[in-house]
Amino acid sequence: MTDNKDEFENWSIPELSESNQATVEENTLFGKPAAWYNNKDKAVEEVEVEDQPKPLTLDDIEAIRQAAYEDGFVEGKDAGFAQGLEEGKLEGTEAGHTEGLAQGLQEGITQGAEQIEQQVAMWQTLLDRLHNPLEKLDENTEYQLVRLATTLAEQITRCEVQTSPQIILQALKQSVDALPISEQKLIINLHPEDLVFVQNAYSQEQCIQRGWDLQAEPALIRGDCQINTKVSSVEFTFNSRIDQVLKNFFKENHQQLPNKNDDSDLSNDQPMPPPTVPENDNSAETVSETPDSAAQTNE
Repeated sequence: MTDNKDEFENWSIPELSESNQATVEENTLFGKPAAWYNNKDKAVEEVEVEDQPKPLTLDDIEAIRQAAYEDGFVEGKDAGFAQGLEEGKLEGTEAGHTEGLAQGLQEGITQGAEQIEQQVAMWQTLLDRLHNPLEKLDENTEYQLVRLATTLAEQITRCEVQTSPQIILQALKQSVDALPISEQKLIINLHPEDLVFVQNAYSQEQCIQRGWDLQAEPALIRGDCQINTKVSSVEFTFNSRIDQVLKNFFKENHQQLPNKNDDSDLSNDQPMPPPTVPENDNSAETVSETPDSAAQTNE
């Protein structure tokens, strides 16, 4: 017993827990871990636990339904809006084109009708003037021609006054004849150049016998004659005599006009009515004065 004392030792039973077992028995006889089958089962169980879906609750189902509804609503709204916009554009374009075409056609017809009426009126006027050239004379042209003729006659008469003493003497005679016979003292005012003609025609003795007091008045024009007495005065102006002559001429010409309502002869040219002239038919204007005013004039 004494010899075998060193050969024997106390041996404790090892703990058989999983951690100690894996540590002590690392490999089996086949070179695999001792708990290799336990790890496989554990891994399979862990995978099965991880892959198992979580059961859906009512809230989850409602949320999924609401999300699907909103997605469908938005998608349908966008699709409907795009389709409606495209259809609206097409319908609006067609309607606008149709309406614009109708409106443009109506406006074109209206404007064309107006232009046609204007052209027809213009051509009708030209045809009327070709058929009746004398009836369609411009009244303004006629008036200008008449005024030109009267102006030329007036200027010619003025030139005649400056060269012919007979016109001055005739004006003096008509002025004296317009006064009452009882008048004795006559103050005769003439243009200075006309006064020379009268003085050459009548001597001083003849003027005294007739009671004429010849005086020069530069304010008068050639051909004017102004006679003053104690109670009256006569102004025999050159312009009034010309107006009277033209008035008589147009009056006589107007009396010879054919009746405008007579359509028997429309080819005859019709003179225009006479222009407005002074209504006073008397060339010599006699103005009565009181003795006092005549005396002041003589002074």
